[in-house]
Amino acid sequence: MTTTDHEPGQDLDSRTIESEHHDQHAAPSGGPEPTADEEAAAERAAPVDPQVAATYKDQLERGAALEGEGAVDVANDGREPEVP
Repeated sequence: MTTTDHEPGQDLDSRTIESEHHDQHAAPSGGPEPTADEEAAAERAAPVDPQVAATYKDQLERGAALEGEGAVDVANDGREPEVP
Protein backbone atom coordinates (compact mmCIF):
# COMPACT_ATOMS: atom_id res chain seq x y z
CA MET A 1 0.00 0.00 0.00
CA THR A 2 1.42 3.38 -0.92
CA THR A 3 0.77 6.71 0.76
CA THR A 4 -1.81 7.61 -1.87
CA ASP A 5 -3.77 4.35 -1.39
CA HIS A 6 -6.32 4.39 1.40
CA GLU A 7 -9.72 3.03 2.20
CA PRO A 8 -12.68 4.88 0.62
CA GLY A 9 -14.26 7.35 2.99
CA GLN A 10 -11.09 7.68 5.04
CA ASP A 11 -9.88 11.26 5.23
CA LEU A 12 -6.12 11.63 5.35
CA ASP A 13 -4.94 15.15 5.87
CA SER A 14 -1.90 16.45 4.04
CA ARG A 15 0.29 16.17 7.16
CA THR A 16 -0.47 12.46 7.48
CA ILE A 17 0.27 11.83 3.81
CA GLU A 18 3.49 13.86 4.03
CA SER A 19 4.58 12.00 7.17
CA GLU A 20 3.86 8.59 5.60
CA HIS A 21 5.74 9.59 2.45
CA HIS A 22 8.74 10.66 4.54
CA ASP A 23 8.70 7.42 6.56
CA GLN A 24 8.36 5.34 3.39
CA HIS A 25 11.51 6.85 1.86
CA ALA A 26 13.62 7.32 5.02
CA ALA A 27 16.85 5.37 5.26
CA PRO A 28 17.10 2.88 8.15
CA SER A 29 19.02 4.33 11.06
CA GLY A 30 20.35 3.12 14.36
CA GLY A 31 19.47 6.46 15.86
CA PRO A 32 21.73 9.16 17.22
CA GLU A 33 25.15 8.41 18.67
CA PRO A 34 25.40 8.45 22.47
CA THR A 35 26.22 11.76 24.09
CA ALA A 36 29.37 12.25 26.15
CA ASP A 37 27.24 12.07 29.33
CA GLU A 38 25.69 8.78 28.23
CA GLU A 39 29.09 7.29 27.43
CA ALA A 40 30.43 8.39 30.82
CA ALA A 41 27.41 6.84 32.58
CA ALA A 42 27.99 3.56 30.74
CA GLU A 43 31.61 3.53 31.90
CA ARG A 44 30.48 4.03 35.52
CA ALA A 45 27.90 1.21 35.33
CA ALA A 46 28.42 -1.93 37.38
CA PRO A 47 29.91 -4.91 35.54
CA VAL A 48 27.46 -7.33 33.96
CA ASP A 49 26.71 -10.54 35.86
CA PRO A 50 28.48 -13.40 34.01
CA GLN A 51 25.25 -15.48 34.00
CA VAL A 52 23.37 -12.60 32.38
CA ALA A 53 26.12 -12.21 29.76
CA ALA A 54 26.04 -15.95 28.98
CA THR A 55 22.25 -15.95 28.63
CA TYR A 56 22.38 -12.87 26.39
CA LYS A 57 25.02 -14.50 24.18
CA ASP A 58 22.96 -17.70 23.98
CA GLN A 59 19.86 -15.75 22.89
CA LEU A 60 21.83 -13.88 20.23
CA GLU A 61 23.15 -17.15 18.83
CA ARG A 62 19.67 -18.71 18.82
CA GLY A 63 18.25 -15.67 17.04
CA ALA A 64 21.02 -15.72 14.45
CA ALA A 65 20.31 -19.38 13.69
CA LEU A 66 16.52 -18.96 13.49
CA GLU A 67 14.98 -20.06 10.22
CA GLY A 68 11.49 -19.62 8.80
CA GLU A 69 8.83 -17.44 10.37
CA GLY A 70 10.34 -14.93 12.76
CA ALA A 71 13.78 -14.98 11.13
CA VAL A 72 15.57 -11.66 10.98
CA ASP A 73 15.87 -10.06 7.52
CA VAL A 74 19.62 -9.40 7.72
CA ALA A 75 19.74 -8.17 4.12
CA ASN A 76 17.00 -5.65 5.03
CA ASP A 77 15.48 -6.05 1.59
CA GLY A 78 12.01 -7.14 2.66
CA ARG A 79 12.31 -10.58 1.11
CA GLU A 80 11.84 -13.80 3.05
CA PRO A 81 15.17 -15.34 4.03
CA GLU A 82 16.16 -18.33 1.92
CA VAL A 83 15.96 -21.61 3.80
CA PRO A 84 18.49 -24.21 2.63
